[in-house]
Amino acid sequence: MGETRVEIRHLLEDLRDAYPFPEEEVVVTELIANALDSGAGRVSLTTEFSARRLTVLDDGAGMTLSMLKRYHDIAATTKHRGRGIGFAGVGAKLALLLAEAVITETRRGRFHRATRWRLDTPRRAPWNYFPPSGLVPGPHGTAVTVIASEKTSPLLKPDYLERLIAEHFTALLSPEMAEILKTVYPRGTVIEVNGRPVVPLDLPALIGRKTVWVRAPGAGRMVGLGFVARAAAPLPDAHAGIAVSAYGKTIKRGWDWLGITPRSPRLITGLIEVPRLVDLLTTNKADFLKDGTSLRKYYLLRKAIQQAVEPVLREFGELAPPAQTMKKSADLGRRFERVIDGLMADFPELSPLLGRRLAGVSGEPKMEAGAEVVAADPFAASDPFTAEPEKPAPASPPGDDSSTHLSPEPQAGGPEDLSSGRRSRRPGIKVAFEDNPVREDLARLEEDQILINRIHPAWVRAVRDGSEEYHVALCIAWVLAGYLELEKSPRGFIDRFLAKWGDGEG
Repeated sequence: MGETRVEIRHLLEDLRDAYPFPEEEVVVTELIANALDSGAGRVSLTTEFSARRLTVLDDGAGMTLSMLKRYHDIAATTKHRGRGIGFAGVGAKLALLLAEAVITETRRGRFHRATRWRLDTPRRAPWNYFPPSGLVPGPHGTAVTVIASEKTSPLLKPDYLERLIAEHFTALLSPEMAEILKTVYPRGTVIEVNGRPVVPLDLPALIGRKTVWVRAPGAGRMVGLGFVARAAAPLPDAHAGIAVSAYGKTIKRGWDWLGITPRSPRLITGLIEVPRLVDLLTTNKADFLKDGTSLRKYYLLRKAIQQAVEPVLREFGELAPPAQTMKKSADLGRRFERVIDGLMADFPELSPLLGRRLAGVSGEPKMEAGAEVVAADPFAASDPFTAEPEKPAPASPPGDDSSTHLSPEPQAGGPEDLSSGRRSRRPGIKVAFEDNPVREDLARLEEDQILINRIHPAWVRAVRDGSEEYHVALCIAWVLAGYLELEKSPRGFIDRFLAKWGDGEG
C-alpha cells in the first residue's frame, strides 16, 4: 500500500486552476489525451448512472509497475510536463477532487494490476493494490474508473461527454484531417461513449467553405490542414472563429491567436490542424510557450497559417480594412525604440516578437542535462522552423518629421516604424490605429502591429486631455506584457516600461 503525504488538495487545486475550463472538463479531456498519448486506437467511455461510475478504457500500451507507482505521485506530476497532448496522467489525479474514489486497472504483457485511490483528507490520498476485475480485455491497455461523489455529476451524462469530446477533439474526429494525422495516429482513432462513436458537432448553415493547406515557408512541404467557412448567421461561441489544434486536440479558438480579424468575426468558422505545434504547448496544453525559442517557431508557424487563411477571407470579402498608422515625431519614435531595447536583457522572450537579436546571443539553444528524448518527428526533415532567423537590417537614418503630436492618418502601403519618420527596413513592432467596435481591448497585437483602438473610452479621454503619447506608451507596455514568460510579472514589466519612458531613459 502507498500513500501520498503532502498538501494534496492544495496541489490538485493548483493543477485545476491552470486550466481555462471547469474541472469535469479537465478530467475527461486529460483522461482521453493520456489514452491517446499511450498509442490507443480506441478510447471507450462508459457511464453507469446507478453506480455513479464513468470508465475510460483504452487499448494503448498500458503501464509497468514503476509507471503505475509514478502515476500515483502527485508531487512529481506538478513538475513533469508530459508528452503529446496529455499532462502526465493528471486526469485521474484531478478526479480525486470530485470523486469518491478512482480505480485504475492497467495491463502490459504479463503485468496486470489494479489500484483504488481516494482523497481522505486535504493531506491524505491513500491508494492500494487489489486483484484486477477484467476491465482491460486485451494484452495491453488501461481503464480508469471515476466513482462520482454525486449522481448529479456531469461525468455521468452521455450527452455532456459527447459534446465535450466533439469540441476538444474536433480534428481527431474529422475524416478530412486523416491525411495530416496519419503520421501521429497510424492506427486511426475512434472515441466512443456507451458504444456510440462520437462525431464532430454539426455546423450551422454555411454559404461558403474552403479547404486550406498550410505549407512550410520556402520548401512548400505541408505542415497543416484545415478549412475556413462562412456562415449565413452569427455563430455560437462553440463555432465562432478559427480553431487551431495539435495531435487532434483543440488548443485555441477565436482570432487573437491568429493575428487576423475579419470584417464579420462571428460569421467565420474554421479549424486548422498543425501537429508541429505540440512541441510549443504549455504544461496544461491549453496555450503556447512564451520562451524566445518557442515564440520564434510559433510565429513562423502562425505566419504560414495566416498565408493559408488570408486568401480565403479575401475571397469571402472578409478581410478588414487596413489599419491607420500614426503621424508622430521622430523623437517620440526613438524614445520607444530605446525603451524597448533597454528592457531586452531582462525580457529576452520578447526579442523574436520585436525582431531583435540580443547582443552575444546566436545559434541554437543547447539541450539541458537530463532533457527528455522524444520520438522522431515526421515533419522534422528540412525543417524551416528550426533555422536561425535572418539578421535584421540596420535601421534607416531618422527622417525629418516636424510633427510634434500624435494623430491617425491613412495607411499607405504599410505601417511606419516608430523609430523613424521614414519607413524603415528594420523589423519590429509598429503602432497603428483602428476603429473596432467589436472589441473592448485598449490595444492588441496583429502580426507586427500594435493596434490601438480609437473607439475605446480611454483613447477618447486621452485625446480630450492631450495625453495621447502616454496612452500609446501604456498600450505598448500592456500588449507586450501579455507575451512574457509565465513566471514573470506583467505588472512589473508595465511599471518598468513606463518608468523608462517617463524618466528620460527612453
